[in-house]
Amino acid sequence: MTKQKQKEKKEIKIAYQVPVSSRITRRKKTILEDIINRFPKMVQWLLTIYYKEDMSFSEKSITHSRKLVKELAYPTKSHGTPYNCKRAVYGHHSHFYDTAITESIQKWSSFSTWKEKRKKAGKETGKQFPDIESYAPLFDSTMFSLDLENEWVILHTERGKENIYIPITVPNKKRYKNLEQEKIKSLRLKRNKNDELVFIFNQTVMCSSFSPSSSSSPEGDNPSPLALVGMDLGERFLASSVTITPRNQLSKIEIQRVRFHDSSELRETNRKEMEIRKNLQNKGLGSEIPKMSWSYQNKKQERVREIVDEETKWIQKLIENNREVYVFVGDLSTPTPPNRGSLSRRLNSFPYRELKNQLKHRLKREGAHVHLVNEYNTSKTCPSCGSTDTDRVNQARFKCLSCGYRANADYVGAWNIVGRGISQLSIPELEGAVP
Repeated sequence: MTKQKQKEKKEIKIAYQVPVSSRITRRKKTILEDIINRFPKMVQWLLTIYYKEDMSFSEKSITHSRKLVKELAYPTKSHGTPYNCKRAVYGHHSHFYDTAITESIQKWSSFSTWKEKRKKAGKETGKQFPDIESYAPLFDSTMFSLDLENEWVILHTERGKENIYIPITVPNKKRYKNLEQEKIKSLRLKRNKNDELVFIFNQTVMCSSFSPSSSSSPEGDNPSPLALVGMDLGERFLASSVTITPRNQLSKIEIQRVRFHDSSELRETNRKEMEIRKNLQNKGLGSEIPKMSWSYQNKKQERVREIVDEETKWIQKLIENNREVYVFVGDLSTPTPPNRGSLSRRLNSFPYRELKNQLKHRLKREGAHVHLVNEYNTSKTCPSCGSTDTDRVNQARFKCLSCGYRANADYVGAWNIVGRGISQLSIPELEGAVP
């Protein structure tokens, strides 16, 4: 019996970057800069305490972990503590410490997991605790209120002190028309690549998903959610794909599959042929330069066929499991400068167009919704906080200078293609969902 699909709604969080207005006073700007400077210090101080006390949060809920930390470092009128976070770093609001504690617990847990893996592999960590260079302050719903109509972010302070009204400038773009202040439950404060202060609004929106109807699923199966697939085309990997299922927010989702399609064999074959051509030209034998070998052409076509077949089989499995699949393929435009630089030659010799066209044709035929997405800055944007203040440690590694997020650079590109592609969906609730 064929299962009928019905639409359901799931919540995800979309990040919007809203700059602080240029009309901000010097005093208010100083306050914001002070918060930006103090928050990472607070997180760093807490991390040193966790190291000192040899703390572990594994197999503990975040609520239990927060309680343990507060008993250790957050004194109240009713009880004292061995450490005092209030004296270590001044906070403008009591929840300044709450958010710092939550962020530090997550950071310490990630660090402990990484350290354990290194130890099992017989490698040295070289670190006793994480070093926090910068960390975008997080404001929960008790620490701020919004007046988007008059363009104000109102920061709440300690009792008895006046709130701080920060002027903002909401961009006049189509996607920002979907901003609804009652759905914005948290925000971050950071500097963008131009060293300007900006707020990152995290807005909850509803996402359509598809599941078997209850009448055809007597055993009460879990709903089959929307499947989003992002594909990033590049030089190091001919194609990188990530398949995700939206849960509560784009930075906390279920990652179903990550796949890197290697292009090292094509690069090596291409490099050897370029060397032969260059040597013949240097010897004045340009007329004897052979045409591109049939072996290289065949290798390109065979590699494209392998990638398309593998991705098509994966999409077929998703569709067979009653998933509504949206595939976002990076629309890569390779550079062609007048001097025909070596990077341009390598990129233009790769079969990106053929791969892109075959993916689009085959996946559409299988029933997936396929969209081409502009790849501009997708490998330079942090998928966690939305910052473009990032660093490519090398061709393979990505590091965010704002929140400290690190990952494989090709994985980040595929992830951001999904986020950018959401804005092209035909689902009205997700219009404007650009990280």
